[in-house]
Amino acid sequence: MVISRRVSFSEAVYDGEKEVQGVAAKLIKFVSAIPKVWAGNKLPIIVDPDRAIIDTLRPDILIDVIMAKMMIFASMAIPLTGLTDFAVAD
Repeated sequence: MVISRRVSFSEAVYDGEKEVQGVAAKLIKFVSAIPKVWAGNKLPIIVDPDRAIIDTLRPDILIDVIMAKMMIFASMAIPLTGLTDFAVAD
């Protein structure tokens, strides 16, 4: 659910690319495409519902954009070892 689609990169999931306030994003299917997208000055967007790429990418920050009316992380087994920060955007 996206409240304001005009200011959200979520449309890239459906359209392949999306620009918001001068910042472009591109949907990718594989982690190996990240450097090429960055080189094109675009944000790589990847759909990973199983969080399978966390161990591959080892991000310093993870922004989880699950929209929920209650805290649901207590019931999820999310491996967060190695992350220095964890931010939740809802």
